[in-house]
Amino acid sequence: MTRGVGAGLLLLTVLTSAGCDTRRAPAGPVTITFTDSGWWDAASRRRRREEIGQFTQETGVQVDEIISTGDSAMQLGLRRGLLDKGTRGADVYGFDATWPGMFADEFVDLTPYVPASEISSHFAALIANSTVHGKLVSLPRAAMVPLLWYRADLLRDYGYRAPPGTWDELERMAARIQAGERARGRRDFWGFVWAGVRSEPLATVALEWQASDGGGAILDNGTITVNNPTALSSWQRAARWIGSVSPPSVVEYFEPDVSNVWRAGHAAFMRSWPLEFAFQARSVADENIGIAPLPRGAVRRAATLGRYGFGVSRRSAHPREAAMFVRFLARRDVQLKRALEFHVPPSIPDLYDDPRLMAANPHFAAILETLADGVIARPSAAAGVAYPEVSASYVAAVHAVLTHEQGAPEAAAHLEDTLRRITHLEPARRP
Repeated sequence: MTRGVGAGLLLLTVLTSAGCDTRRAPAGPVTITFTDSGWWDAASRRRRREEIGQFTQETGVQVDEIISTGDSAMQLGLRRGLLDKGTRGADVYGFDATWPGMFADEFVDLTPYVPASEISSHFAALIANSTVHGKLVSLPRAAMVPLLWYRADLLRDYGYRAPPGTWDELERMAARIQAGERARGRRDFWGFVWAGVRSEPLATVALEWQASDGGGAILDNGTITVNNPTALSSWQRAARWIGSVSPPSVVEYFEPDVSNVWRAGHAAFMRSWPLEFAFQARSVADENIGIAPLPRGAVRRAATLGRYGFGVSRRSAHPREAAMFVRFLARRDVQLKRALEFHVPPSIPDLYDDPRLMAANPHFAAILETLADGVIARPSAAAGVAYPEVSASYVAAVHAVLTHEQGAPEAAAHLEDTLRRITHLEPARRP
């Protein structure tokens, strides 16, 4: 018996003795399947292969990958296809933050497979988003929240000692820096870039605007809350940015487009995800780049949770082994290696006490600050399987305001009527 297989059998013994799963372990070697879209380049794929190899060495369980590519809409379509009734699909799935709410019935409750001490070791906000009606649908592997990237050198040049603390401050600072840079001949320079395309990225961005100002999360407490003056005002503010501090084409930007503008050095501020830190081919030196939490609104800071976890399909023929793999991917040492090499922010708070981690990832301080008081979840738990329709309708309304195809009151009223039909919920009572 090899040492790796012995370790795997020991893990199985511990899980069984803890009452995690009473079914008999398979007699022969086990192979599970796994799909995730969170690894893009050759180096990332190499790291994933190394992780799978380490898991197999420790446990004897083989892992086959199902290649998964494309944007969030394509990923959602793939997940739905793999989870269709009558098909087995994969054993382990990479999760976006919206999928626990949408697919809770399609995944096992991980609580019997994962010790309580492991569950509680992750950020509470991530576990809360992973839990649907008391069922732990996924286990976090990262703390993915968007941040504000800024040109520290330009802030110094224009007399600013700190990044903007509010959206209104960002607008003023972006306008001043943009005007100054254009006066120097940089006609293609913009103050602030973000993803405004009529797709899921806009849902995350717009939710941050309105929730930070106190405009709610579209659906709250079993009611439709999106049609309120605060939410509308936040949309109107963003519409004012377009052509002013943000390029007119921002309404067509996907997240890679935002990154391209930033990496070329054509913007003072950018809203993006923490993996941007690892992107190469930047034209601006690292010492001239700063990273901060997103600005606050009138009420709070609100950063939308992104892709971050793994779950086990209820159709898996090997849920025990699949859960072992999920635990491995979320494990402390595995996350530490991933953070050091790929700058992926861990989901375990005390890893941020590691001086090596913080030295390699100074922007992690902004992630900690965000997770302490600034997380907002998209309303997938409230909408359930209807979330894609809810999101698409919300995005269409916001996009219509940004492009001046509709006024905010008209767009919000139409959105409210659409959400009533989709969700069968009623609007909240207005004061």
